[in-house]
Amino acid sequence: MTEPHHPQPRPDSLPSHESPRAVGSLLIVGCGRLGTALGRLVLADGGAVIGIRRNPGNLPEAFTTIAADVTQPLDIALPPIDSIVFTLPPGSRATGPDDDTYQRALANVDSALAARPSRVVFVSSTRVFEGAAASQTIDEGSQPAPRSERAESLLAGERLAVELFGAHVIRPAGIYGDGRNSLTERVRVGEELDGNRLTNRIHQDDLARGIYTVLRSPSPPPLLHATDDHPAPLRDVATFIAATLGVDPPPFADATDVSGRRMSGALFRATVGGLTYPDYRAGYSHILGDLSA
Repeated sequence: MTEPHHPQPRPDSLPSHESPRAVGSLLIVGCGRLGTALGRLVLADGGAVIGIRRNPGNLPEAFTTIAADVTQPLDIALPPIDSIVFTLPPGSRATGPDDDTYQRALANVDSALAARPSRVVFVSSTRVFEGAAASQTIDEGSQPAPRSERAESLLAGERLAVELFGAHVIRPAGIYGDGRNSLTERVRVGEELDGNRLTNRIHQDDLARGIYTVLRSPSPPPLLHATDDHPAPLRDVATFIAATLGVDPPPFADATDVSGRRMSGALFRATVGGLTYPDYRAGYSHILGDLSA
């Protein structure tokens, strides 16, 4: 198998009149696949990375690691750091109506900090729009439409991150890429899918580069929706994956109503300077090429 692809930041990631700020030392809270991809970009630019998660043993050796559950009070004092990115995993502690995973994590990290960092990014999710109509095109000016406890918790986390840290919020659509092959495997085994569901996605490498750009930019937007150029029915995406794999398309449910939502990523693309994988065809062609190598 070939080495995973980790594109380097493009020189056009910042407007020509802006000089990039130094990321410096970066604390990545909940450092999983996305945090690892981001950390590699920071290291390549001469920064330092601290990854904190419950089990940090599989993080790169070049990262400084901290083993801790940030949803519990931290019994350590965090070192002085320049930047923080919160990338808490979905469903890490999602339990019920009183779930406050994000609020507890933010408050616990805040309490353990030696000094306030100059740049903080909170990675949320487009799930906060789960109740929006499929006919609506959603951008950064759209009002969130949470329908579940999980989405309400995300919104509460966004608000507290801004309150405590003046954080910039990034809401990614469905993340796919290195190590995120759930849809590919569902197509491979012929699992029935809701073909009419409108889907949005962002490749993990493009998302990492977007976060990196927000860390470096002197004046990034306070809110970004990280999604690629082409919302698409799941039927189209699954059929493309099946053809690339050389297998039959999976069965699709008989539902006639279009569900899902249509996200606009225009501001994200303008901020980042274009995407490496602007649609699912480009992204899955790369992924499936790596898997077959």
